[in-house]
Amino acid sequence: MPKLDVDKIISQPKNTLEEVATIFFLIMTCPDVKKHEDKLVFHLEEMIMKIDQLPKDEWRASQQLATDMALTEHMPFYQENLDWIQNYIDDVLNSSEQQIQELGGVH
Repeated sequence: MPKLDVDKIISQPKNTLEEVATIFFLIMTCPDVKKHEDKLVFHLEEMIMKIDQLPKDEWRASQQLATDMALTEHMPFYQENLDWIQNYIDDVLNSSEQQIQELGGVH
């Protein structure tokens, strides 16, 4: 596998997949999510909007690219950050489903 130019991917993403991977990379390698949660939520919400623009098979590819970026840079990534990302996404999806159900009941 050729060495990734992580700085270039971060500063000049070529496509939505790289944009999503960059945000995922930055959050998963953050040493203290709780301390920076307010700022990270903004980026996570941006990532969620961009995920909607990805073809379904590219969401997993963006996660893999983020992992490869961390490995290339020898940066640790934290399971609690991955859990935080997943929990946030799940909360957003559940909230959206609940809003859709509530709107569906109103005629």
